[in-house]
Amino acid sequence: MDQSQAPTSERTLAGSGRLRDRLSTPTGLVAVALVAGLGVGYLTGQGRSHLHETEVACLSAPGVMSCGPIDAPGRAEYLVPKDVAWTQDGAYHSGGRPDCLPPTGRGAVEVRVTWTEVDFGGVTSKRVVGVHC
Repeated sequence: MDQSQAPTSERTLAGSGRLRDRLSTPTGLVAVALVAGLGVGYLTGQGRSHLHETEVACLSAPGVMSCGPIDAPGRAEYLVPKDVAWTQDGAYHSGGRPDCLPPTGRGAVEVRVTWTEVDFGGVTSKRVVGVHC
């Protein structure tokens, strides 16, 4: 009896044997390892946000905005771009300089920032992606 005339259960068993044979080759093992690694990596990354929120003290001058811990605002741990998303009194602004960080250079202002860690050529910094006035 040829394969096309065999009962369905026998064809399934024969097909699973061929699959097992293919997966036991070096190429098959690499493919299985790759798929398993992708699955584990995907599941590991789920639920972990790369965005963080922190209360900071910011110094703001005409050319720069930087923030640091509330007790040491001059420690500039967080870099704030001149064009950043920001909120104030429930209103969202998609860009521009936040109203609460005017270019006056007059002392520290406490705000909450949303930030992410970035790596530029081996140098890691905390980049602000949102300011909450």
